Amino acid sequence: MSKVMIGDFEVSDSSIDKFVSITDLGKLYGESRVLVGKWLVECGLREEYTQPDGKTCLVPTPRAISEGYVKQAMAPNERVFYLWHLDRTIQALKECGHFLPGQENAE
Repeated sequence: MSKVMIGDFEVSDSSIDKFVSITDLGKLYGESRVLVGKWLVECGLREEYTQPDGKTCLVPTPRAISEGYVKQAMAPNERVFYLWHLDRTIQALKECGHFLPGQENAE
């Protein structure tokens, strides 16, 4: 299996089924996970959710779940977190005007 570079990030060329954390997405873009999370809100893939205790958090939208942009995972401490489909999420961010480093003018 060969490797390809996405920005400064090396992934296998079979990344079509690769899911990554929002932190890893931030590393790909050279930005913080917080900023990438805001971009996902902007693109309609995340939204604010108010928990029963009144605290708010950002969660994937029904669209993100139904269209396969994201999947839920469980940490060893039983905390739920989300993994983002690498190719689909990069394409959605691109469509919203957020490009990988060095890809701003590439088509």
